Amino acid sequence: MALSTTLLLSWSAQRERGAAFRAEPTLPMCLVVNRDGVVFNTYADRLGIEGGSVLLPSLGGTLLTSDLTVHDLAGLTEPRIADALAAGDTEGLRAYAFRELRPTFVHAVGVWARKTGMTAPRLTAEGYVPVYRTDDGGGD
Repeated sequence: MALSTTLLLSWSAQRERGAAFRAEPTLPMCLVVNRDGVVFNTYADRLGIEGGSVLLPSLGGTLLTSDLTVHDLAGLTEPRIADALAAGDTEGLRAYAFRELRPTFVHAVGVWARKTGMTAPRLTAEGYVPVYRTDDGGGD
């Protein structure tokens, strides 16, 4: 009986929050599919790149559609990036990304550009050419 009561209380508490999230997700999957999957495939196709890769923080929708090798800037699937982020070691993170992963494309905007130091000037210094820039110094 106690378990049933606990489950009922938990369900009713989460119901409203779940409905609100479904109505306005923090980062809609379709946005990630189009922005990070389709767009980077298009960049690679138009530039004639085969066997390319992309480093970015939003994997879900990207992995559904990308023809590229996808590297995780958020560190969920890249242990060395996770360790660097946890230690606040942005230099180590960038060294690993630029020297070992050497992705064809890098997408870092907003908090991810600031958190990793992967701003447009830094990417340019590493030999990357901006394809798209955001007002906060990030971009592709």
